[in-house]
Amino acid sequence: MLSCVAVPMFQQQWVTDIPKVWPMLLANCCMAFVLNCVLALVIKVCSGVGLTLCGVLKDIILVVMSSHIFNQPLTGFQWGCFMMVTSGILIHSTMENFKADFNSGGFIYGCNQVRKSLVQQMPCADQEVGKIPDETTSLMDEKTREATRRDSVKA
Repeated sequence: MLSCVAVPMFQQQWVTDIPKVWPMLLANCCMAFVLNCVLALVIKVCSGVGLTLCGVLKDIILVVMSSHIFNQPLTGFQWGCFMMVTSGILIHSTMENFKADFNSGGFIYGCNQVRKSLVQQMPCADQEVGKIPDETTSLMDEKTREATRRDSVKA
């Protein structure tokens, strides 16, 4: 009932303010259109999980910057929640990318399989950890090794 009385009074003022606010309305519409186009591209390139992660990181940056500007310290609870949300997104993304491993043996088995596949993709995966390369495992060819030996003998 109150809105029926307030609408006619609002409409008269609104009609007279159109020329004043028209540039801001046009800029707002353009920004909304550009934002929707950018969101569509982000979803196309990064997937929905990437968009969610970008949103969470934006929120974290917003909270950290406002806490810095207003000189208010962030609590351990806030940092813990930030880490929990970010970890949840990472776990969800990993479980989606390695569905077969997680479905066949559960969460722990899936994590171990992901770790093994990541280690196998590392460039030094065929070498033992901590082993000092000798002449047989070195990437240098014979001429470079010989030149290095000559230089060390001269010195």
